[in-house]
Amino acid sequence: MIHFIFKTPLLTLNQALGMAKTKLKPKRRYKKKAAYTGSIYDIEARKIKANIAQEALQQHPDLIMTKNYAIKFCWYCKDKRPDPDNITHGVKYILDGMQKSGILPNDGWQNVSGGHIHCFYTDKADPRVEVYH
Repeated sequence: MIHFIFKTPLLTLNQALGMAKTKLKPKRRYKKKAAYTGSIYDIEARKIKANIAQEALQQHPDLIMTKNYAIKFCWYCKDKRPDPDNITHGVKYILDGMQKSGILPNDGWQNVSGGHIHCFYTDKADPRVEVYH
């Protein structure tokens, strides 16, 4: 069994939706042609995926997962404020980060259609996500 521990804080679904609505304004010097017209979410999601990729490579530097896997996610949260369906939005960042690292060739149906299992716990001192393949 392959085991990962991710300590990078992930966005909940509500946080991601709120950020996606906030557009970045281009600087005045780029008045004619905007330098960037995306949202704050785009920038934050890229940072999270890069951090997940780095954590994955630190834990299993030579691993390449080629088979179809069932994945178990154990979510250790600071408290029980966010709903479980909001928390599981973090799966997107974890799978995309693992794909970015090269550990997971693709996060599509051929590699991760074995199913997802979610377990929820509280750990105020050490919030994290543990992933088992």
